[in-house]
Amino acid sequence: MANITDTTEVAAEKYFQKPDEIHYRYAKHVLRYLVLTKKLMHYLTCEEGDENYVAYNDRTFLSLSDDLISMTISDDISKTVRKDGITGDIKLGYAPEIPPIVYVIDNSRNGVLHNSEEMQKGEIRYLRHGDKLELKTACTIEFFESESCSVIDSPAMSQVTQSVNGWQISSIKLGSGSFGSVHIARSLIHKGAFAVKIIPKQKTSRFDNSKVFQSREATLLSKINHPNIIKIHEAIEKNNKFYIFQDLICGGDLFSYLVNDNYLKAIPEREAIFIVFQIMKALQFLHKNLLIVHRDLKLDNVLMHIPLPKSRIYLCDFGIAKQLPSGRTTTCVGTIEYSAPEVFKCDSNGRAIEAYNFKCDIWSLGIITHILLSGISPFYAHEKASILLASREGKLNFNRKQFSHTSSLAQRFVSALLKVDASKRLDIDECFEHGWIKRNKAKLEAFYRDHILI
Repeated sequence: MANITDTTEVAAEKYFQKPDEIHYRYAKHVLRYLVLTKKLMHYLTCEEGDENYVAYNDRTFLSLSDDLISMTISDDISKTVRKDGITGDIKLGYAPEIPPIVYVIDNSRNGVLHNSEEMQKGEIRYLRHGDKLELKTACTIEFFESESCSVIDSPAMSQVTQSVNGWQISSIKLGSGSFGSVHIARSLIHKGAFAVKIIPKQKTSRFDNSKVFQSREATLLSKINHPNIIKIHEAIEKNNKFYIFQDLICGGDLFSYLVNDNYLKAIPEREAIFIVFQIMKALQFLHKNLLIVHRDLKLDNVLMHIPLPKSRIYLCDFGIAKQLPSGRTTTCVGTIEYSAPEVFKCDSNGRAIEAYNFKCDIWSLGIITHILLSGISPFYAHEKASILLASREGKLNFNRKQFSHTSSLAQRFVSALLKVDASKRLDIDECFEHGWIKRNKAKLEAFYRDHILI
């Protein structure tokens, strides 16, 4: 996928030469107002006459005409770019097997009106057929879906299937896994976009046989209030199910952000370090303040506020997290590709031969950092046994061409996190003192303060 910000600015600079022209502002900022889920990146229908077509690379994200200002997402290379629009239509099509959910995030400076109602800074709302968005001082945009594309408004998708203690749960499923499913939810009290994780009670018995409500994830997350950890609003037990209501983070996970066709792409070091810094902030809070070890830190469990560089990230999925008052545990759990070698050195009872500690999360952070910088998972193999063997050997290869533009400090940081001997591996406080972070810490802290803690 082309970088949205770069693509937008290139379009602006190429077609709207003067930076102070209103169209330059459109081109540069419209995408900050509207963000589409990656499920929509398949088809575009744009039925406008008299267009000026521009051959671009494999993705283009902006179309302007005398009555059109819109993002366009397509596999074609012919795109519409014209200079003089003040109102717009977004017309989208998609593959039927991949139903889209379209949403808007207010990241504007001047404000956005959704159907004449002012949105709050950072607020997320779903777009339905016929919705109108007004970008103050800029333009008005109307959203259209073809009848075959209608998802939110279709009876099957928009029907409220059940109500639980002031929450309405939609049949729109956002995802599912071994522990249950995630659906869109709506609060009857609070504004905003929410999701609910629904976990059948028997699914928790693997970790907790208590007869009272002891959902591990809800119990742990209810204690957490941190800008880089997903917020739990309420956890309810009803009808032999646990309902965990949380913020809906629409930017997708880090894995999806890195996927490029059939492989993972590396991102620039200056972008990677900010993601790593935010993960470190969350881990420091968990390890030092709450004595919680996550144990399943991976790309899939790092969510992005918006799929753009320097986005806020959130750790999620605390289903196998655990509080460690003693600082050690022996349960063999996690995703093998990201798990420290000591976690899966198990005995016949499925227990770690030697107790491990918070540093298992540091190893996982090392795997993530390696992937961000190179697009390569260092110990990945098709067979689990091969992954375990490679991780226990711990051999890293920074001579690959993928690391040719990576600083030696960044490489040493990865090496310090991926020490097979946990006693020689950095802890979270030591990560902040490593040269890669320390040399950039003033800038990282300033950006974090100004853009994450707002």
